[in-house]
Amino acid sequence: MADDADGEYADDVDRIAREYRRRRPVPKALLALMAFCLLTAAQQTWRTFASSRSSALAPEWLSTAGAVALWVPLAALALEQWRGRTVVTAHGVTVRGAVRTRSVAWADVHDIRVEPRRRDTHGLTPRSPAYLYATDGRRILLPRLDEWQLDDPYAEVAELRAAVAPRDGGVGEAPWAEARVRWRAGHRTAWQRANLGAALVLAAMVVLWAGRALVTGTQGQPFLLLVCVPLASLAVLAALLHGWWEVRAGRG
Repeated sequence: MADDADGEYADDVDRIAREYRRRRPVPKALLALMAFCLLTAAQQTWRTFASSRSSALAPEWLSTAGAVALWVPLAALALEQWRGRTVVTAHGVTVRGAVRTRSVAWADVHDIRVEPRRRDTHGLTPRSPAYLYATDGRRILLPRLDEWQLDDPYAEVAELRAAVAPRDGGVGEAPWAEARVRWRAGHRTAWQRANLGAALVLAAMVVLWAGRALVTGTQGQPFLLLVCVPLASLAVLAALLHGWWEVRAGRG
């Protein structure tokens, strides 16, 4: 009887087996951003490697690092547009990102949710992306399961949830898994705030270094100001924010 139940369950899920991939054109705002990144990266690369003139203020390693760093987001965007997709089968959900491919069995799926973004990204990202929550609390973005590629992502997610419902009472109904989701969400927020704080410190260090370089005409200490200080601030902020969340979660 158990084998029959498992077979019926697999058949139910297999009926909605599908692949969410890019079927519509890339939004114009995202194309414009990619074009801007391409032009900026090409210009900086030419200045760094092809131009015979070198800056007296910026050291060679800093110019090289800046040129390389400009290609990273462009490559990530291009790879995500080419590779990104979500595959649903009777066995689980497979997520292909820009580089990684992850698979989650249905037994390890806690919930699938559409989570509208709180802030407008001006067409650079979907407004209503879908996420898979694993039973260990992990949150995984489901590429192409959004309003850019689907007319109604909420209906698609509802079908996925309904297909899994016969197993273990359905998704999103395990209190212990939900507690893990909240715990990981707190740490994810801590990392986001730590990175934002470190970015602000980096911006301040860039202003300080550039100001000193223009006034004194020397390179100063770019490695200390632009690398060491931001990394140290990231470590300190991450430790403080994660510790604060652990204390708050323990009290809750």
